[in-house]
Amino acid sequence: MKTRILLPVAALVWASTGFAESTPNSSPTVPFAEPVELESLLNQVEQQTDRSFLVAAGVPKHLMAGHFKLDQLDYPLLLSVLRNNDLAAVTVQGVTNIVPETSVRSYPVPTVGDGETEFADDEWVTKLVYLDNITAPHTIPILRPLMPQVAHLAAVSELNAVLIVDRFANVNRLEGLLEDLDRAAGAGQVARSD
Repeated sequence: MKTRILLPVAALVWASTGFAESTPNSSPTVPFAEPVELESLLNQVEQQTDRSFLVAAGVPKHLMAGHFKLDQLDYPLLLSVLRNNDLAAVTVQGVTNIVPETSVRSYPVPTVGDGETEFADDEWVTKLVYLDNITAPHTIPILRPLMPQVAHLAAVSELNAVLIVDRFANVNRLEGLLEDLDRAAGAGQVARSD
């Protein structure tokens, strides 16, 4: 008996939501933007900056770029669009290469020194983080799951340092975690297995 009552109510709810979405006065919801030509995105950034671009073979001509106006596009936003399409930008000898994210580690991404902040959050960089109180190899299993698969993380045992190749924002995040772990180990709060 209860089943007979619930089915008509469920059908009524479904029909009313379907009708509300299809009324002419309601605006349709578009879950994704239309693809945008990569060339038009690069041209827009070239007009605003002194950058010139070189697109690697195999990079798609159209990208999903989200909902923004083309005149709002700057280099940091372009990097975000590239990230969301599994691409990256690496500047080599004054030319910004647009490459598949899977090959970015083989490019000479810039090395970040202590206190440097002039990089965009989605820009790929290399950073060497030195530790005083905790051994570098012990930090690798802690940090590696916090990185994308295409990034690189390695312990340099001789220097007791961690080498990170990732986007600038995540490098800063991982460096902060390493500093916290190192500080806690120095205060005797982390058990060491030396």
